[in-house]
Amino acid sequence: MNKINRIKRLVSVGYLLLITIFSFGQIQVNTNFEGGNGILLNADANNYVQVESEFKLGDTRNIVFYCQITGLDASIPLQFDLEAESVSDYIFYSYDNLTWERSITTNAGVHTIPLTSDEIYVAHFPPYLNSRINSYLDSLNILNLAHTQISNLAISEGGLAVQKVRITDPCIEDLDKKIIWLLGRQHAKEDPANYATEGMLRFFVSDDEQAQRLRKEAIINIVPLMDVDMVFVGGTGKEQAPVDFNRDWIAPTHDSHWSAVKTVKEMIDNEPNELCLFLDMHSFGPGQPANKHYAIDDPSQKLFAQNFIERTNLNGGLPYEILHTGVVNPAISKDYIYLFYPNPNLLSLTPETAFDLAPDGTFWTVPKLLDQGLAFGKACSDYINGLDKPLEQVVENDSPNIDTTGTWINSTTNPGYSGTNYQFAGIDSDATFTFRISPASSGLFGVSTHYSSDVSRASNVSYQLLYNGEVRDYTIDQTILGTRWRHLDTITIQAGVEISLRLNAFNANGIVCADAFRIYPIESCISTSTEDPITSTPHLFCFPNPATDVINISVKGQLEYQVKLYNLEGKLILSESNSNQIKVDSIPKGIYFLEIKDSKTGKKIVEKIIIGK
Repeated sequence: MNKINRIKRLVSVGYLLLITIFSFGQIQVNTNFEGGNGILLNADANNYVQVESEFKLGDTRNIVFYCQITGLDASIPLQFDLEAESVSDYIFYSYDNLTWERSITTNAGVHTIPLTSDEIYVAHFPPYLNSRINSYLDSLNILNLAHTQISNLAISEGGLAVQKVRITDPCIEDLDKKIIWLLGRQHAKEDPANYATEGMLRFFVSDDEQAQRLRKEAIINIVPLMDVDMVFVGGTGKEQAPVDFNRDWIAPTHDSHWSAVKTVKEMIDNEPNELCLFLDMHSFGPGQPANKHYAIDDPSQKLFAQNFIERTNLNGGLPYEILHTGVVNPAISKDYIYLFYPNPNLLSLTPETAFDLAPDGTFWTVPKLLDQGLAFGKACSDYINGLDKPLEQVVENDSPNIDTTGTWINSTTNPGYSGTNYQFAGIDSDATFTFRISPASSGLFGVSTHYSSDVSRASNVSYQLLYNGEVRDYTIDQTILGTRWRHLDTITIQAGVEISLRLNAFNANGIVCADAFRIYPIESCISTSTEDPITSTPHLFCFPNPATDVINISVKGQLEYQVKLYNLEGKLILSESNSNQIKVDSIPKGIYFLEIKDSKTGKKIVEKIIIGK
């Protein structure tokens, strides 16, 4: 008769964990590694193996499994049978515990898996472990990025660090920045959500232009793994005893494993800046096909959630649907934030990612989940950029600073407009609508437009930005991405020199909405410099700005100087000595910094430059 052997041993996280080796004859199931889970129920000489998901610590539900099977007959496939509360039609397997493949052949719930040796790893999804995120955060620490700070949010009951990442541009004062909170893995079983969380984190620290913009406008707080203990031991975590991480936010009543939640709440309570985005990343259980965002059943939350989805899609993400939660439950983090931190801009959202099929009908993979996280991150950037800005100047459609031709009609029918109303023109009419602003100051400015989106709107609205004799053309799809300011461009302007934005309904394939126009100043700096730059000076004059071919430089009082051009991340693009003209025709379009340094005194002056039209 076959005998089951169980081995217990201590692990250095403060718990007595059941780390098991089960055997039937030569076949064994091992879980003596991080995240291991699985009990061998049955096996036979034909490579049939039946494994049950194991309850860990305070688990009340057994969903997770991740184990190694050894002693198999390598000449025939493995017949794997899983016993668990939530079972998918697919499981994952790996020959090396690094590269994972999805099973595609099942017969009455039994998975047929090819073998290359007498051992194999199986799991409910490619395991996302503490060691993975710790390794990535260690790599960020080595880079010593000025905009990224990594610290311990709390120490878990088991003695593991719950790490927190704070990301923002240190050159810009925090005073007017918006706040973003992103929580990963409040339920340990939900590995797919953690890959999407990592994709967002990778975007937030990247050189991507939208990431750079977001770091100037927001402070991003990320806790990649909340329930580190259950992830480490291979538990399910959802509805664990005495209470799971996402079921007692109103007033955590248990000291065990609650220091992380308490600290997050305290940090939000003590933050003077406006909390605008709270994302709690989750996954539906194995076998559940939905990819949805849980949003509060409230008009503003519906509108904001749809806006976030549209911005995700525009940035290459796969489309999620909205699932509204009718009853607000303050014990759940999303609802808690909505109830206790209300403001006109707050979106509190729970993205729920499936284990199996993505919204496009293909299978989720780790690279696809990382890419979805990238799109979520870009949507965060667009969402924050669409909010009100310090020192902005806004012209509404009913302002005196407008000019119109043709027929425009006042309306409040479609929600999400700026101010008290908007105006619209009919399909393919000869109507034009022009907003005019005289800037109060000089410098680098963002330019954006506002409209209420609807399926009746035109998807090909012609916009023209007119400034200082230059015209820039844009085509905007007004069926999507309304309800928030939509970024058009970044330009250098002079105080008192009028800038205008013109909408043209000619050839429009739907109704054209004229709502509002704004400009707002953008701060920046060269973050890699160890010296304090002089950001404004009468001794430097460079033209034209923007430039396409050459930049002419006039420096008064300097006999010997160095000319250097940096990109937004402080990377040196070119360097010349005593030059009064530099060629930029081969340099990519973007925002740069021109530095002039006195060779004798070491003092330097810096000017913001736009290259390319």
